[in-house]
Amino acid sequence: MCLSVIELLSCDKLLKVFVLKAKRKKPSAPEKPAKKAKSGESSKPGGSSKGSGNGDDNMFQIGKMRYVSVRDFKGKVLIDIREYWMNQDGEMKPGKKGISLNPEQWNQLKDQISEIDDAIKRI
Repeated sequence: MCLSVIELLSCDKLLKVFVLKAKRKKPSAPEKPAKKAKSGESSKPGGSSKGSGNGDDNMFQIGKMRYVSVRDFKGKVLIDIREYWMNQDGEMKPGKKGISLNPEQWNQLKDQISEIDDAIKRI
């Protein structure tokens, strides 16, 4: 069975399994905490799973307020899987819940998709 990357990443269990596995391998410096969204705020409406509605072609929605984005950071390509929140002005801001992968890590994740799917089925 072949699923698109977006369909595979939309599975919360997949993200949790990968994040836990990545945390065990190499601890990283703690990220600055982001401001918490106020209760009652919701995501911007949008029917498409591709794109965020803000004109950024490199953002792909995989759930309510969860996105995969491809970006350049200090000259390096990063694939960022992250939850977002809305500030009082209605702007989407990245939250602290997420992970950034370099292309090598992204390819390792893609190579292990079938094994991760099997682990999900066993649970």
